[in-house]
Amino acid sequence: MKIVFSNLFIAFIRILRNNIHIVMTQTFTVVWLDTYALESDNSFREKLGNAQIFNDSQKCIDYIQTHSNELIYFIVSGSLAQDVVPTVFELDNLLKIFLYCGSVIKYAEWGLDFIEKLLIFDHGDDLLERLWNEIESCLRSKGSEYAPLANEYKKRALRYKQAPCG
Repeated sequence: MKIVFSNLFIAFIRILRNNIHIVMTQTFTVVWLDTYALESDNSFREKLGNAQIFNDSQKCIDYIQTHSNELIYFIVSGSLAQDVVPTVFELDNLLKIFLYCGSVIKYAEWGLDFIEKLLIFDHGDDLLERLWNEIESCLRSKGSEYAPLANEYKKRALRYKQAPCG
């Protein structure tokens, strides 16, 4: 009986560990698409830091579509937005779209169709401030989501706690 229990317990732990791993490994990725993004003297790129950077629309679309396990914050230049945004807008892993352009007014009416996810900026620092605030907020909400789950596992653990020997 003890061997059967041990095998069942080990199987349960593996399932539990795998489920927790799935929940905890969902990552955030910043994706930036701009024709000039890869130029070495791009100051916005320096400020942005670690991001997936593309200057080819189709490669960027492919990346977003094939990385469904990543929560994506997407920065796109105004010149490429009208071609790319309609293609990726409905994807569940796309949290926000930050359109970076020279004139907010130029894209305001077009952007109404995508208002649930689209934010339009004409200043890089304003965009970055909002991006970092969005990521912070999302991380904090994920922490709040995980707290009840952590409490549940704590309760489960306490059910199996044994009194000290001796």
